Amino acid sequence: MLVESGVIAHLGRIPEGIKGQTIDTRGLYVAPGFIDLQVNGGVGHNFEDAAPDEIRKIVDFYVSHGTTGLLPTTVTAPIAGIRATIDRV
Repeated sequence: MLVESGVIAHLGRIPEGIKGQTIDTRGLYVAPGFIDLQVNGGVGHNFEDAAPDEIRKIVDFYVSHGTTGLLPTTVTAPIAGIRATIDRV
C-alpha cells in the first residue's frame, strides 16, 4: 500500500521509482475511513452544551474508532439554541 499525504494512493505492488510511505498490508484489512454525517455527541457529551475540551473528547473518540470526518448535529431545539450551537462548534 502506498500512502501519500495521509491518503491511500495505491494498493498492490508499488511500481519502481515511486516514493512515499509504504506499508506491508499482507494479512491485514484495508478500508476507507468512515465519515459520519450525523453526530449529536459522544462519550457522555452532546454538542449543544459541550465545552471546547469536551468537543475535542467527542472528536477524539470517533477518530479512535475509524471515523475520519464527522458532521456535528443538534437535536430538536428552539432555533436560537441551534444557532448558538453552530456558532460555538
